Amino acid sequence: MQHHWLGRRQDLHRRHGRDDCVGRRDKFITTSSASVPAGYYIASKAIDPNNNTSEFSKCALVNAGQVDQVADLSITKSNNVDPVAAGSNVTYTITVTNNGPSTSTDVVVTDPLPSQTSFVSASSACVNNTGLAAVVCNLGDIGSNGSSVVQITLKVTASGSGTLINVASAPSSAVDMIPSNNAATATAVIQGVADMAITKNDDADPVNHGESIMYTIAVTNNGPGNAAEVTLTDSLPEGASLISASAAQGNCIGTTTVVCSLGNLASGSSATATVSITTLHAGAVTNTAAVSANGTDLVTSNNSDSVVTTVNPLADLEVTKAENSHPVTLGSNLSYTITVRNDGPSTSTSVVLTDNLPSGVSYIETANGCAEAGGVVSCALGDLAATEMATGVIQVTVLSASAGTVLTNTASATSTSPDGDVSNNTATITTTIQDGISVPSLSAWGTVALFGAVIEAFAWRLRRRQTGLAR
Repeated sequence: MQHHWLGRRQDLHRRHGRDDCVGRRDKFITTSSASVPAGYYIASKAIDPNNNTSEFSKCALVNAGQVDQVADLSITKSNNVDPVAAGSNVTYTITVTNNGPSTSTDVVVTDPLPSQTSFVSASSACVNNTGLAAVVCNLGDIGSNGSSVVQITLKVTASGSGTLINVASAPSSAVDMIPSNNAATATAVIQGVADMAITKNDDADPVNHGESIMYTIAVTNNGPGNAAEVTLTDSLPEGASLISASAAQGNCIGTTTVVCSLGNLASGSSATATVSITTLHAGAVTNTAAVSANGTDLVTSNNSDSVVTTVNPLADLEVTKAENSHPVTLGSNLSYTITVRNDGPSTSTSVVLTDNLPSGVSYIETANGCAEAGGVVSCALGDLAATEMATGVIQVTVLSASAGTVLTNTASATSTSPDGDVSNNTATITTTIQDGISVPSLSAWGTVALFGAVIEAFAWRLRRRQTGLAR
């Protein structure tokens, strides 16, 4: 015996009033159970061992009180925003559909409030059940293929973070053929709402060209919510070289632009970072840092901060000196060659060379731009760029100095720029006066010339003899 109790095929469930449910057949008794919609007839077939079939002569009309109602309720849920800002509202739309075949009566939707939310409003069929901490919606009866829609609005707490998970369910009062679709979930990422602020300071001001500057940067979350994915960005000044960058939490990367990933900052908390650079240009150096986070910032005017550091030029003037006259005797001229070089790294501005002449000499002349007063020669050399040099010659006449006297001459260079090494700004040279050589008279010059000629003739003759050419 095969029993076909379920389904909608006309040969299985026959509506009442059909003539093919009457006729006389042999009788026997069988018992089965099934869920059959009200208003349907139950028909069956008997199959003998030879595969012959015959329908029973009686069809049973199913009354409403004899079977359970059958309905497939399904529920869907969506939210109007994702992500949702902390402190703002999110509205959920819930749709309950009866896929039949029977009417589902007294349909109730239950929507527990997620953590970090509070009730704002809902459709008229819904109430906020504080005892259940849930919104309960009484939808009444939903006929086959019918549906009902409700909306629930919740407020996310100002300090909310993470992911908002909201589940609604609508169990059927009838027998539900597919209970797995009686619940639906909607999720939304909570974006923090916070006031991110940044302050920046330098460790020294002013500094000299080539020296380091360390910036201390403080990032603060003024709330009310937590801040996620906080990022600090520091664009280094032009001509600066990065020494190091680090953060109290997270990490920093980059060379010309430093990016520090600070992670999450709770309301009221702070994180610091330090960035050290070497300056390559003199003047006013401006450095700006900015902060951002994943969320809504209530006050954007304090998201960046700048600090201006004065970088003084730094040069290294080097003076060298040489004496160019040999021998030096009373009445002879003496020349000093002086070189001033700027070893950098900055331009040396308004360079002045000063040469203190030794006693017993008289100033003759020097290059343009120099002047002598009271035995001191001063030369205005102007600006000297890094690695640039200036050379000049100072000439004097020895007027009163006996043999063996040591003349000491010192020259030094100064400028309006800071000098990194003043030990080489001065150079000194000494010159010893030699015995005087008398100048012969005219008659003596003749004797000398004759004597020289005799000597030369003798030498020439000697050379000829040595080469075998003498006659």
